[in-house]
Amino acid sequence: MSNALIITEQVAVMLLLIACGYLIVKIKWLGQAGIEDLNQILLYLVMPLMVIELLNKPHQPEHTTNLLLALGFAFIAHLLGIWLSKAFFFKEVPDAKAVLRSASVLSNSGFMSIPLVDKLVGSEGTLYLVPYLLIFYVMTWTFGIRTMEPGSRQPSFKKLLLNPTIIAITLGLIMYVAGFTLPGPLSQVVSSLAATNTPFAMLLIGAQIAMMRPSFKPSTSVWKLIAVRNVLIPLILLPIILALTDNKALIYGAIIPAAAPTAATVVLFATRFKRDIKLATETLFHTTIWSIVTLSGIVWLTELLIGVI
Repeated sequence: MSNALIITEQVAVMLLLIACGYLIVKIKWLGQAGIEDLNQILLYLVMPLMVIELLNKPHQPEHTTNLLLALGFAFIAHLLGIWLSKAFFFKEVPDAKAVLRSASVLSNSGFMSIPLVDKLVGSEGTLYLVPYLLIFYVMTWTFGIRTMEPGSRQPSFKKLLLNPTIIAITLGLIMYVAGFTLPGPLSQVVSSLAATNTPFAMLLIGAQIAMMRPSFKPSTSVWKLIAVRNVLIPLILLPIILALTDNKALIYGAIIPAAAPTAATVVLFATRFKRDIKLATETLFHTTIWSIVTLSGIVWLTELLIGVI
């Protein structure tokens, strides 16, 4: 089976999980309080343990250069999101501009990208996702806050440093460089909880969509967002990646999070800072739905170009 078909199949599974999340809200098995509790569990327990799981492996010195390259690719991907969103959405009203710019920059690099990369290239590829997660959380608590919060106060670096996933990345990298791996029982506990990452995250996205009731027909602004988030950022980044490495694990570990749909964080920030919550939900909904086409297309193109090079 080609990599593009594998991605199509995996994204389809995720969309079905999202549909389950939508359904359990509609039949009233899950309410707002439960959604908030699930979000807390994912952000403060499951995602940090997922990062520890990614780094819980023996250190190999040859990975160091690739990790640095992955960090550079992640930084470029986020800069592209900032520049392209500024060019595409400068005419929008302030509320919509804040949501659309954040939705362009912040991708679902953790909950959605990790299982996709793992399916394609295994644990080495997911290792190269860690730098993307680092840049994502830095951008979330700097660019994301400054863009979404009215008044544009200085971002809280204390909140950034105390973010559970940032702490997990720091501890995990120390473990990895030191060559320390978790003992058997503890490793099994971490692996078991980390394995709940994707199903619970997709259920949460579906539940959030059900609560917000987005329009099923994308507006012109949302179509432009789909073009920026799902297509243009990975298309511009891909030749840069291929020019600097021929390592398949690194290539897919860098391009898939850059091509992933909008992060659920955008909806959380829109709610917290009283921005356009309906638009934020639509960015999450439509970029995720269309990712079954766009992600498969990006992976197909990547596979084609790797074969040519």
